[in-house]
Amino acid sequence: MGTSRRSLILLPGLLAAIAVGSRTAESATSRSKPPAVSPPARTNLVEPLSNGLRLTQTKAQVLQQFGKPTLVTVVGITFPEFAVRFDGPGEQVSHFRTQKGVRLACGVGVGDSMDRVRKVFPDGGLSGGNYQVTHGQYSLLFEGYQNEVYKVSIWPVKDHFVDESAPSPPKPKDLPVSSLAGTWYVTQGGAGVVTLKADGSYTTGVGGKGTFTTDGKDVVFKGALDAWNGGRGTQSQDGVIEFHWKNEEGFQNYIVLLREKR
Repeated sequence: MGTSRRSLILLPGLLAAIAVGSRTAESATSRSKPPAVSPPARTNLVEPLSNGLRLTQTKAQVLQQFGKPTLVTVVGITFPEFAVRFDGPGEQVSHFRTQKGVRLACGVGVGDSMDRVRKVFPDGGLSGGNYQVTHGQYSLLFEGYQNEVYKVSIWPVKDHFVDESAPSPPKPKDLPVSSLAGTWYVTQGGAGVVTLKADGSYTTGVGGKGTFTTDGKDVVFKGALDAWNGGRGTQSQDGVIEFHWKNEEGFQNYIVLLREKR
């Protein structure tokens, strides 16, 4: 009986020790596991499209991939799930429209609510039940009825779509800072004079000053010219530096510096 009674006293302590050991082992195991890695956020929310169409394709490439269309016009072709128009010279896609089936890379498409569209693309404008937004190189129009998308259209912000999967062209060599030395006049967007020096410093005609460096064909100013596109201008041609930017109200600003002839 004495032995049995002692066993009853020791058993809870033994169970406690086992439990502590188990928790310690679990803790060590969890610490040894590498942290979960989240997949990188998708940067292009438009392409690739769910049907495999690339917006940089030519008319011949589209026909080869999708076969006989249901309608052919002078400017475009129509298939059951989508329609495309082409530019004149290169016959590259200039406008895409879908009313069913095809979804954007982010999963948004016909049948979704406008609320979902606005959550994925938050920076657009809503008008008359339709939602228009710009995303990178794409202008998008989501046409809706009773808060549901029934048509999606895409066209390029600039002249044509660009294949973002293609290797980037090599960055141009930085302009020598000393090559920009001289007197520059504001000939567009205002008036004034800026003197660039070979040591990478500059002064303005009203007493402003700062420094500048080059980044490829861009000239990056610090100091008095920060207000012009954050100080970043582009030498569009020899002796011409251009600044393009939008202010907080959305108005386009454009300033040109022209170097005095040597």
